[in-house]
Amino acid sequence: MYLPEFFDEKDPAVILDFIRSNSFATMISVQQGQPFVSHIPLLIEMRQDRLFLRGHVARANKHWNIMQQNPDIVVLFQGPHCYVSPTWYQQPGAPTWNYVAVHAHGSASIREDIDDIKDIIEQLARSHEAGRDQPWDLDYPPNMVQAIVGFEIEVSQLEAKFKLSQNRPPQDRDGVMRELGKLDDVQAQAMAKLMRQRQTPES
Repeated sequence: MYLPEFFDEKDPAVILDFIRSNSFATMISVQQGQPFVSHIPLLIEMRQDRLFLRGHVARANKHWNIMQQNPDIVVLFQGPHCYVSPTWYQQPGAPTWNYVAVHAHGSASIREDIDDIKDIIEQLARSHEAGRDQPWDLDYPPNMVQAIVGFEIEVSQLEAKFKLSQNRPPQDRDGVMRELGKLDDVQAQAMAKLMRQRQTPES
């Protein structure tokens, strides 16, 4: 990923928090020189200072076969993103796009053990059913387990890009936050909120 110093986020706690909050991922593997992509919700786990990503795919999805043949994989997590107009700046500028993205590079291993698959299903369900008035009771048909394949990815490298107008003067960043806050758009509002949260006293 192209990662200018302005936008390079290195704080592991910030990156991990972002991944947990944006856990619907894009997984990219390569088979015979061609990319193969799946879009999957993932579990995020830390074990002895190592990051693991866990999930499952349909047995009919050949991505698990590809991961068996070539375990090298890249997983993408994306947060808020939005267009930024140069009319929001006091200093001259050009149109751009603010966004947050994390790339996790790692090695995948397949989990076909029934207990492992059940654990992945149930952890994902508990995570996303939490807080509901009537959460799903995890009563799923037995053949559901046979229809999916679990996997685990041990992450070896993280790249995090928080492109939040840090390369602009303070008055321009203020203008971006102000104008984004006026827009009736979920992404723009989320970006404005994130920019405000990450302001420092010096900015």
